Amino acid sequence: MGRVNESVEIRYGPPDEVDSEVRKLDEPWIGDEGPLVAELWHHPGGELPRRLHPRGLAFDHRTTVLWDEDAVQVIRPRAAESDVIARRSEVLIRDRFPGLDSVRRIDYLRQGVLIASRYTPGRSRGGSSDA
Repeated sequence: MGRVNESVEIRYGPPDEVDSEVRKLDEPWIGDEGPLVAELWHHPGGELPRRLHPRGLAFDHRTTVLWDEDAVQVIRPRAAESDVIARRSEVLIRDRFPGLDSVRRIDYLRQGVLIASRYTPGRSRGGSSDA
């Protein structure tokens, strides 16, 4: 686990903003779930090929979007603040996903309380990274 020199911007919106927020991401990984299905898939960007399930998360190298039936949460990094600590750790992936070798999670804490988590693709098979 490593410290990251940044803070976090968190924005909340109504559930009908989920499609527009996910479309803003750059080639996101999308994990969504419904009553009978849960999927993780990679989207090249632009219009979504299908309707998103009622709950999920989507992320690219900079932004994470979380949603459920009640709200959308958009999490982005911003300049470091003295009262926020950011810690990066590797996410354990049980099975490899085509094109994705690792995922990193950045947890943001204020006075020891978790205020948000942001996910980033670590290394892709194409060789890019968030470092």
